[in-house]
Amino acid sequence: MNKKLITLAVSCAMAGTLTTAFAASHGGGPMVKYNGSLGFALNIQDSNESWEMKNTKARLGVNVTQATDYGKIIGQMEFDYDNASNDSDQTTDGDEIDVRNARLVWKTPKAGTFVFAGRSPSGNYGDNYAHVDIFDGGGYHFFQQGSQTGKLIGYKSPKFSGVHIGAAMFATNPANDEDQDVIHFRAVWNSGPFQVGYGQVESKTSTADDSTRETLSFIYKDGPFMVGLTHEDKLRPSGTIDGDTVLGIAASYTTGDHTFRAASYSQDSDISANDGLGATTLEYSLALNKYTNFFATIDQWDETSTTDDDATVLGINMKW
Repeated sequence: MNKKLITLAVSCAMAGTLTTAFAASHGGGPMVKYNGSLGFALNIQDSNESWEMKNTKARLGVNVTQATDYGKIIGQMEFDYDNASNDSDQTTDGDEIDVRNARLVWKTPKAGTFVFAGRSPSGNYGDNYAHVDIFDGGGYHFFQQGSQTGKLIGYKSPKFSGVHIGAAMFATNPANDEDQDVIHFRAVWNSGPFQVGYGQVESKTSTADDSTRETLSFIYKDGPFMVGLTHEDKLRPSGTIDGDTVLGIAASYTTGDHTFRAASYSQDSDISANDGLGATTLEYSLALNKYTNFFATIDQWDETSTTDDDATVLGINMKW
């Protein structure tokens, strides 16, 4: 399996070299940039007194940007070597290379931004959760909206008085008769250090899972300090059964090379065993340089929860 990862890295490097050489010889062309991340951690579980070694991140990506008379076209591909450590990125985990991001982004001068993707981070997730989901390693996050989605067509408007809107259609269930089985809308107001976002997701992936998910977020970010709040409510079609209600609040503060993070999450549910589930997360991160950091995370589950997986995570992450 490591041979696949090496082959992938070599292929990306060769593609970038050839593209750059072509652009140079023809006086212009696409701009190619690479990105990636590697992370490793020791997860010390209190419940069974065990130590688990795992990759927290193992990603490699390439971005190709092309300027046109009608705006900027950006092609993005990102691959994730997944060994059952990134549940938030893939719904089914295994020792394999997965496509984490595959999309075309068209940024027009005045009409806004269009996204066409085979797989992409959800715009709803980015606007309403990303500032709360802030941890380098460990950390329990109960949000119902996944960070990754299936095939989608999306749109993000230009800002008007600090407000932009977004909309997208998703195809997440190939077995569904409808080509688009999830529709989402969001509106975000951003003014100085404040951001307020509202998102609504209509899911029809199956008859049993038809639902409406509403999310409201508030973010304050000023220099080294940030605090974020997210409230999410999931309702079944009848509107009489309250599904999962999730509340998350997080804050971080950076001084020099040191960053301190804390968060609290709680979940109430009338349809699952996770009623009353909650956890608190604390993290310290030390920036060893611009690209590398060490972190220590403590996850403390609520004693009344059905799950008790208190843990301490020690790790190191590198990005480029």
